[in-house]
Amino acid sequence: DELRLIESYAPIYETLEGHKIEDQALHWLGRKLAAWQVTTVYPIAMQIGQSGLDSDERRELTELIYSYLVRRAICGLTTKNLNKLFQSLSIEFKTKGPSVAVFKDFFATRLGNSARFPDDIEFRRGVLTGNAYAISPRPRLVDILWELELASKTRLSEHEERPDGLWVEHVLPQSWDADWPLIDGSTADSLSLDETTTTRNAKLHTLGNLTLLSPGLNISSGNKSFELKKQKFRENTGLFLNKWFQDYDQWTEDEIEERGEALAELSVSIWGSLESNSLP
Repeated sequence: DELRLIESYAPIYETLEGHKIEDQALHWLGRKLAAWQVTTVYPIAMQIGQSGLDSDERRELTELIYSYLVRRAICGLTTKNLNKLFQSLSIEFKTKGPSVAVFKDFFATRLGNSARFPDDIEFRRGVLTGNAYAISPRPRLVDILWELELASKTRLSEHEERPDGLWVEHVLPQSWDADWPLIDGSTADSLSLDETTTTRNAKLHTLGNLTLLSPGLNISSGNKSFELKKQKFRENTGLFLNKWFQDYDQWTEDEIEERGEALAELSVSIWGSLESNSLP
């Protein structure tokens, strides 16, 4: 009986591991879970795989799982209890059957920090003010930025596979100095830790100030001035995330917030909430 059970689940496991692609939704989810190093979702994915749900509902369920992980990461919420949480969801699926409705009902009653599904207001706030650079391990942040890159493209743009080895770059560098003065002309060397510098340092690690570069371009850009960085971006990267900077003559807290607002709009469209409904 155990061997027959293992045999029945083996194709789903192979799909999650990327060895089969017959089920597009589970194959996609498996690649996301690998990037995020979250295998505690596998029991849920197995249930979805054996559920007989139509392709649209399977797709929405897998997208909701991914959205849950991303939203919590951007909002700085803990991942410590995910194993117990997904075990509880698995019991719900076993009792009521996997479905979008059961998934949403389950999370609608989980309101504490350890389990809640962030709504759009909290999620936008996380994009604008959260320390995205603290998201770890680093492949999670790279995945978030790459999804924002894909969402930035138009229908007429080339859609290419993600290049290997992309690094996360601070446009306004972590060690800003004479090349990155404040609006009043003050530099890091001439300032104490006052409200102005605290505000700037808080903006440094938000998504609005982060982008993706190849390792060589990342090292080459370093702490250089915005003008030099903009030139290097123009000559060496074709990512849409980096086209943003070509329209600006300076890169300060105001520009970071403006880009953050744009990325927040994209984020809400990529990673849906419990209120979202993509089913026809």
